[in-house]
Amino acid sequence: MKYVEDNAAKAFENNPDIHPDMMSKIRPDGRIQVDQACIAGCAAGSFENIYAVDAVAKHAKKPLSMFPLNIYPASQPIMMELNKVGVMNDLMAKGARIKTAFCGPCFGASDCPENNAFTIRHSTRNFPNREGSNPATGQVASAALMDSKSIAATAFNGGVLTSAEEMKEAFEGLTYPEYEFDDTVYKNVVYNGFGKADPSVEIQYGPSIKDWPAMSRLTDNLLLRVASVIRDEVTTTDMAAYEVSISMQSW
Repeated sequence: MKYVEDNAAKAFENNPDIHPDMMSKIRPDGRIQVDQACIAGCAAGSFENIYAVDAVAKHAKKPLSMFPLNIYPASQPIMMELNKVGVMNDLMAKGARIKTAFCGPCFGASDCPENNAFTIRHSTRNFPNREGSNPATGQVASAALMDSKSIAATAFNGGVLTSAEEMKEAFEGLTYPEYEFDDTVYKNVVYNGFGKADPSVEIQYGPSIKDWPAMSRLTDNLLLRVASVIRDEVTTTDMAAYEVSISMQSW
Protein backbone atom coordinates (compact mmCIF):
# COMPACT_ATOMS: atom_id res chain seq x y z
CA MET A 1 0.00 0.00 0.00
CA LYS A 2 2.88 2.36 0.78
CA TYR A 3 4.40 1.52 -2.59
CA VAL A 4 1.17 2.55 -4.33
CA GLU A 5 1.04 5.79 -2.36
CA ASP A 6 4.67 6.67 -3.17
CA ASN A 7 4.23 5.97 -6.89
CA ALA A 8 0.99 7.96 -7.02
CA ALA A 9 2.73 10.89 -5.33
CA LYS A 10 5.39 10.85 -8.06
CA ALA A 11 2.83 10.53 -10.85
CA PHE A 12 0.72 13.42 -9.53
CA GLU A 13 3.49 15.64 -8.17
CA ASN A 14 2.14 18.58 -10.17
CA ASN A 15 -1.36 18.20 -8.74
CA PRO A 16 -1.35 19.18 -5.05
CA ASP A 17 -5.03 18.27 -4.68
CA ILE A 18 -4.35 14.55 -5.00
CA HIS A 19 -3.44 12.76 -1.79
CA PRO A 20 -3.80 8.98 -2.22
CA ASP A 21 -4.36 7.31 1.13
CA MET A 22 -3.97 3.55 0.83
CA MET A 23 -2.33 2.91 4.19
CA SER A 24 -5.66 3.64 5.88
CA LYS A 25 -7.02 0.48 4.21
CA ILE A 26 -4.86 -1.64 6.54
CA ARG A 27 -6.92 -2.68 9.54
CA PRO A 28 -5.57 -3.01 13.11
CA ASP A 29 -5.53 -6.80 12.65
CA GLY A 30 -3.23 -6.42 9.61
CA ARG A 31 -5.83 -7.31 7.01
CA ILE A 32 -6.93 -5.02 4.18
CA GLN A 33 -10.31 -3.35 3.95
CA VAL A 34 -11.84 -3.07 0.47
CA ASP A 35 -14.40 -0.40 -0.46
CA GLN A 36 -16.04 -1.90 -3.53
CA ALA A 37 -16.08 -4.98 -5.77
CA CYS A 38 -17.09 -5.59 -9.36
CA ILE A 39 -17.31 -8.73 -11.51
CA ALA A 40 -17.90 -7.83 -15.12
CA GLY A 41 -16.90 -8.08 -18.74
CA CYS A 42 -16.98 -10.71 -21.43
CA ALA A 43 -14.40 -12.78 -19.51
CA ALA A 44 -15.41 -12.39 -15.87
CA GLY A 45 -19.17 -12.45 -16.37
CA SER A 46 -19.30 -16.04 -17.57
CA PHE A 47 -21.98 -18.47 -16.47
CA GLU A 48 -19.47 -20.56 -14.49
CA ASN A 49 -17.91 -17.55 -12.76
CA ILE A 50 -21.18 -16.13 -11.48
CA TYR A 51 -22.43 -19.59 -10.54
CA ALA A 52 -19.32 -19.95 -8.36
CA VAL A 53 -20.00 -16.54 -6.80
CA ASP A 54 -23.41 -17.83 -5.79
CA ALA A 55 -21.75 -20.85 -4.17
CA VAL A 56 -19.74 -18.46 -1.99
CA ALA A 57 -22.88 -16.49 -1.18
CA LYS A 58 -24.66 -19.64 0.00
CA HIS A 59 -21.65 -20.73 2.07
CA ALA A 60 -20.94 -17.35 3.67
CA LYS A 61 -21.78 -16.85 7.31
CA LYS A 62 -21.80 -13.06 6.98
CA PRO A 63 -24.37 -11.02 5.05
CA LEU A 64 -23.32 -8.74 2.22
CA SER A 65 -24.75 -5.81 4.20
CA MET A 66 -23.70 -2.40 2.82
CA PHE A 67 -20.69 -3.66 0.87
CA PRO A 68 -21.23 -2.84 -2.84
CA LEU A 69 -20.83 -5.98 -4.96
CA ASN A 70 -21.65 -5.27 -8.61
CA ILE A 71 -22.13 -8.14 -11.05
CA TYR A 72 -22.53 -7.90 -14.81
CA PRO A 73 -23.25 -11.10 -16.77
CA ALA A 74 -21.31 -11.20 -20.02
CA SER A 75 -24.43 -11.45 -22.19
CA GLN A 76 -28.20 -11.47 -22.01
CA PRO A 77 -28.39 -15.23 -22.75
CA ILE A 78 -26.04 -15.84 -19.79
CA MET A 79 -28.24 -13.67 -17.59
CA MET A 80 -31.32 -15.56 -18.76
CA GLU A 81 -29.72 -18.92 -17.96
CA LEU A 82 -28.51 -17.77 -14.53
CA ASN A 83 -32.01 -16.56 -13.82
CA LYS A 84 -33.48 -19.88 -14.95
CA VAL A 85 -31.30 -21.89 -12.54
CA GLY A 86 -32.04 -19.49 -9.68
CA VAL A 87 -28.62 -17.86 -9.29
CA MET A 88 -29.84 -14.33 -9.98
CA ASN A 89 -32.51 -14.56 -7.30
CA ASP A 90 -30.02 -15.96 -4.77
CA LEU A 91 -27.51 -13.16 -5.34
CA MET A 92 -30.11 -10.38 -5.40
CA ALA A 93 -31.58 -11.69 -2.14
CA LYS A 94 -28.09 -11.51 -0.64
CA GLY A 95 -27.83 -7.87 -1.70
CA ALA A 96 -25.65 -8.14 -4.81
CA ARG A 97 -26.26 -5.47 -7.42
CA ILE A 98 -27.07 -7.35 -10.61
CA LYS A 99 -26.70 -5.28 -13.77
CA THR A 100 -27.49 -5.93 -17.40
CA ALA A 101 -24.79 -7.08 -19.81
CA PHE A 102 -22.60 -4.02 -20.34
CA CYS A 103 -18.93 -3.47 -21.10
CA GLY A 104 -18.80 -0.22 -19.11
CA PRO A 105 -16.82 -1.47 -16.07
CA CYS A 106 -13.90 -2.34 -18.35
CA PHE A 107 -13.35 1.32 -19.16
CA GLY A 108 -14.75 2.90 -16.00
CA ALA A 109 -18.15 4.01 -17.31
CA SER A 110 -20.15 2.47 -14.48
CA ASP A 111 -19.84 1.73 -10.77
CA CYS A 112 -16.91 4.10 -10.46
CA PRO A 113 -15.60 4.06 -6.87
CA GLU A 114 -15.42 7.18 -4.76
CA ASN A 115 -12.26 9.22 -4.30
CA ASN A 116 -9.46 7.36 -2.49
CA ALA A 117 -11.46 4.14 -2.64
CA PHE A 118 -9.87 0.72 -3.05
CA THR A 119 -11.84 -1.44 -5.50
CA ILE A 120 -11.24 -5.05 -6.49
CA ARG A 121 -12.34 -6.08 -9.96
CA HIS A 122 -12.45 -9.02 -12.29
CA SER A 123 -12.91 -7.40 -15.66
CA THR A 124 -11.62 -8.04 -19.13
CA ARG A 125 -9.10 -5.21 -19.10
CA ASN A 126 -7.95 -2.25 -17.08
CA PHE A 127 -6.25 0.85 -18.48
CA PRO A 128 -4.75 3.88 -16.68
CA ASN A 129 -7.08 6.61 -15.46
CA ARG A 130 -10.08 4.33 -15.43
CA GLU A 131 -12.21 2.75 -12.70
CA GLY A 132 -13.22 6.17 -11.36
CA SER A 133 -9.82 7.80 -11.57
CA ASN A 134 -9.99 11.39 -12.81
CA PRO A 135 -6.71 13.10 -11.92
CA ALA A 136 -7.66 16.33 -13.69
CA THR A 137 -10.31 16.95 -11.02
CA GLY A 138 -8.26 15.61 -8.15
CA GLN A 139 -10.07 12.27 -7.90
CA VAL A 140 -8.11 9.03 -7.79
CA ALA A 141 -9.20 5.48 -6.97
CA SER A 142 -7.05 2.37 -6.76
CA ALA A 143 -8.04 -0.86 -8.50
CA ALA A 144 -6.68 -4.35 -7.95
CA LEU A 145 -7.50 -7.07 -10.45
CA MET A 146 -8.58 -10.37 -8.86
CA ASP A 147 -10.41 -13.58 -9.61
CA SER A 148 -14.18 -13.70 -9.18
CA LYS A 149 -14.12 -16.34 -6.45
CA SER A 150 -11.80 -14.28 -4.26
CA ILE A 151 -13.86 -11.17 -4.95
CA ALA A 152 -16.95 -13.05 -3.77
CA ALA A 153 -15.10 -14.29 -0.68
CA THR A 154 -14.07 -10.71 0.11
CA ALA A 155 -17.54 -9.29 -0.44
CA PHE A 156 -19.18 -11.85 1.84
CA ASN A 157 -16.52 -11.33 4.49
CA GLY A 158 -17.49 -7.76 5.17
CA GLY A 159 -15.14 -6.35 2.55
CA VAL A 160 -12.04 -7.75 4.24
CA LEU A 161 -9.64 -8.85 1.49
CA THR A 162 -10.09 -12.62 1.43
CA SER A 163 -8.72 -15.35 -0.80
CA ALA A 164 -11.06 -17.98 -2.17
CA GLU A 165 -8.73 -20.47 -0.44
CA GLU A 166 -10.18 -19.29 2.87
CA MET A 167 -13.62 -20.42 1.68
CA LYS A 168 -12.60 -23.52 -0.22
CA GLU A 169 -15.36 -25.47 1.53
CA ALA A 170 -17.81 -23.51 -0.63
CA PHE A 171 -16.43 -25.24 -3.72
CA GLU A 172 -16.15 -28.78 -2.40
CA GLY A 173 -18.38 -30.98 -4.52
CA LEU A 174 -19.52 -27.99 -6.57
CA THR A 175 -20.93 -29.05 -9.93
CA TYR A 176 -22.13 -26.77 -12.67
CA PRO A 177 -25.39 -27.37 -14.53
CA GLU A 178 -25.05 -27.67 -18.27
CA TYR A 179 -25.27 -24.26 -19.89
CA GLU A 180 -27.97 -24.04 -22.54
CA PHE A 181 -27.53 -21.15 -24.93
CA ASP A 182 -30.81 -19.46 -25.80
CA ASP A 183 -30.55 -16.87 -28.58
CA THR A 184 -34.22 -15.86 -28.40
CA VAL A 185 -33.35 -12.42 -27.06
CA TYR A 186 -31.12 -11.75 -30.06
CA LYS A 187 -33.71 -12.95 -32.56
CA ASN A 188 -36.31 -10.70 -30.96
CA VAL A 189 -34.32 -7.47 -30.80
CA VAL A 190 -31.62 -7.65 -33.49
CA TYR A 191 -32.43 -7.45 -37.19
CA ASN A 192 -30.27 -9.85 -39.18
CA GLY A 193 -30.59 -8.77 -42.77
CA PHE A 194 -27.64 -10.64 -44.22
CA GLY A 195 -28.70 -12.21 -47.49
CA LYS A 196 -32.29 -11.01 -47.12
CA ALA A 197 -32.18 -7.23 -47.31
CA ASP A 198 -35.52 -5.43 -47.25
CA PRO A 199 -35.32 -2.27 -49.42
CA SER A 200 -38.70 -1.09 -48.14
CA VAL A 201 -37.28 -0.48 -44.65
CA GLU A 202 -36.05 3.08 -44.29
CA ILE A 203 -32.78 3.63 -42.44
CA GLN A 204 -33.14 6.12 -39.60
CA TYR A 205 -30.43 8.81 -39.64
CA GLY A 206 -29.58 11.08 -36.73
CA PRO A 207 -28.54 14.70 -37.28
CA SER A 208 -24.86 13.82 -37.00
CA ILE A 209 -25.00 11.05 -39.64
CA LYS A 210 -24.31 12.24 -43.17
CA ASP A 211 -23.90 10.59 -46.54
CA TRP A 212 -20.38 9.53 -47.43
CA PRO A 213 -18.64 12.56 -48.97
CA ALA A 214 -17.74 12.56 -52.66
CA MET A 215 -14.14 11.49 -53.16
CA SER A 216 -11.79 11.78 -56.08
CA ARG A 217 -10.50 8.55 -57.57
CA LEU A 218 -7.37 7.26 -55.85
CA THR A 219 -4.15 7.51 -57.81
CA ASP A 220 -1.61 4.73 -58.19
CA ASN A 221 0.65 6.32 -55.57
CA LEU A 222 -0.08 8.17 -52.34
CA LEU A 223 2.32 10.11 -50.12
CA LEU A 224 1.09 10.32 -46.51
CA ARG A 225 2.56 11.63 -43.29
CA VAL A 226 1.40 9.48 -40.38
CA ALA A 227 2.25 9.71 -36.69
CA SER A 228 1.22 7.00 -34.26
CA VAL A 229 2.04 6.44 -30.59
CA ILE A 230 0.73 3.20 -29.08
CA ARG A 231 1.70 2.80 -25.42
CA ASP A 232 -0.52 -0.10 -24.34
CA GLU A 233 0.26 -3.74 -25.07
CA VAL A 234 -3.20 -4.45 -26.45
CA THR A 235 -4.95 -1.87 -28.62
CA THR A 236 -8.71 -2.32 -28.33
CA THR A 237 -11.68 -0.76 -30.06
CA ASP A 238 -12.62 1.54 -27.19
CA MET A 239 -10.77 4.50 -25.69
CA ALA A 240 -7.25 3.25 -26.42
CA ALA A 241 -8.07 2.83 -30.11
CA TYR A 242 -9.68 6.27 -30.10
CA GLU A 243 -6.45 7.80 -28.83
CA VAL A 244 -4.50 5.97 -31.53
CA SER A 245 -6.88 7.13 -34.25
CA ILE A 246 -6.51 10.74 -33.11
CA SER A 247 -2.72 10.48 -33.25
CA MET A 248 -2.90 9.08 -36.80
CA GLN A 249 -4.87 12.03 -38.17
CA SER A 250 -1.76 14.17 -38.79
CA TRP A 251 -1.74 13.60 -42.54
